[in-house]
Amino acid sequence: MVLRLSRIFRPTVVDTWQSILVALSPFLDHPDLYGDDIKHFGQICRSLMCKGTIAHGSYDELHRAVGNVDAQAAKIVEETSIQIKALQPEGPSEPKRPRTGEGAKTRGVLCEHVLMFICVDNIDNTVKHVSTNTLIVILWVLRTGADSQALLPLTSR
Repeated sequence: MVLRLSRIFRPTVVDTWQSILVALSPFLDHPDLYGDDIKHFGQICRSLMCKGTIAHGSYDELHRAVGNVDAQAAKIVEETSIQIKALQPEGPSEPKRPRTGEGAKTRGVLCEHVLMFICVDNIDNTVKHVSTNTLIVILWVLRTGADSQALLPLTSR
């Protein structure tokens, strides 16, 4: 999602860049939006996450802000929210142990210099014991069919 939004909102397209900065100004401080080190929309999304304005699968404020600037961007945020919510369990459930053997495979994903393990159940394609910080990576792998091992250098930044 962030990559797709970064194609729409980028500093070189001054009108949309300035419009999204204004739309997000209620949520972020001036340096988080207008600082000299802000070079792409991903940095702004990270700041929104750090402030608790957005979280994986919870993009209501972002959806409203981008919707006021670009309809295509709003659709991207909405589609991503639906995809992530489809992966999240409905309501509380009893703690589950990861399956072992033929029914499950475990992959390590390096994310922000922390090794996190996810368990993808091959039988019903559910994702268990997943940090919400890796859901975007999982969606990208599922959508593009990319080899998850190829992500290790990308997610270690």
